[in-house]
Amino acid sequence: MPDKTFNISTIGRFRSDTPVDYIGHRYLTNAFEQSTSQHLLLITSLGCDDSWQYLSDRAKEGFETQYVKNTR
Repeated sequence: MPDKTFNISTIGRFRSDTPVDYIGHRYLTNAFEQSTSQHLLLITSLGCDDSWQYLSDRAKEGFETQYVKNTR
């Protein structure tokens, strides 16, 4: 990942038989953490619909907290 940049990722699938998966996201976040970049905007469909089961408990907790906070 380039150093000192603002990174935007729209990782996901569009009319693809290959689903968005945890490991792809993990590779992306690992690369980001090892770079000198300080900003990452991640737009993803991971965790939506039938992929919810593949999220880690920590991710589910974070999404649920934000969802509840933003819907009250």
